[in-house]
Amino acid sequence: MNAAQIKDEIRKLNRIDKIGLYRWIDEESAADLLSRIGVYRSLEIRQEIEQKCRVSTPGRRVHLSPSP
Repeated sequence: MNAAQIKDEIRKLNRIDKIGLYRWIDEESAADLLSRIGVYRSLEIRQEIEQKCRVSTPGRRVHLSPSP
């Protein structure tokens, strides 16, 4: 199914079904966005902690990430 066929099928839906589809798309988009924000935020926090560990213990390195 290509994009034009999908658009045609959406046009054929009644109003209630269209609203349900749009709500589902909104919920999926919001969930994706929130998970992305969380991932980026946790990465920032991890980098801040690693930086503090490097400053407080310059003789040894502490890595919180899974890479060696």
